[in-house]
Amino acid sequence: METLTERQGKILGFISGFLEKRRIPPTVREIQEHFRFESTNAVTEHLTSLERKGYLKRRPGISRGIELASKSAPFHPGIAAVPLVGEIAAGTPVLAEENIEGFLYLDKTLIQGDGHFLLKVRGDSMKGAGIFDQDFVLVKKEPRAETGQIVAAYLNGEATVKHFWSKHRVVELRAANPAYSPIRITKEKYPDFQILGKVRVVLRVLG
Repeated sequence: METLTERQGKILGFISGFLEKRRIPPTVREIQEHFRFESTNAVTEHLTSLERKGYLKRRPGISRGIELASKSAPFHPGIAAVPLVGEIAAGTPVLAEENIEGFLYLDKTLIQGDGHFLLKVRGDSMKGAGIFDQDFVLVKKEPRAETGQIVAAYLNGEATVKHFWSKHRVVELRAANPAYSPIRITKEKYPDFQILGKVRVVLRVLG
């Protein structure tokens, strides 16, 4: 299945929710107004991409001619399409299209507000916090954190999950495994360091 951008996922979710509530599909104008696009051309471009990827069909010449395809089933009001972020391209926002590998569909009760994304954990540095290799962590995009919180951070060209610790202008990323030493953050050693967000939920696939 060809993956969607974050905006495409939201548009598909809006169409599904509109159908659920109104029993009719939205018009292009209604989609434009909901997402505050400057023109209907932007909506048309997204709908064309969604149709090309097989998530919907459009009947030409009909104002409410949008039909969802069978693989759009996950897009209903109670489900959110959360982007799975892979390798983060240097200098790009974490949710830039080139950083997104795909989407997982989660119950909206797990999500508070916008700006969430998923990372796949590699290694055992956080096993003491109950986060293991191959787990997924749901991250709320935020640029700051408080001491003790588990964060997703970017440094040395990749994302990592660690405890954030700050005191007297000393910032460290600390593992939850005594086999790993704290990472002391300095501008000289880690000029690309940034907090991507706070870890909210850990997801594990069993079996």
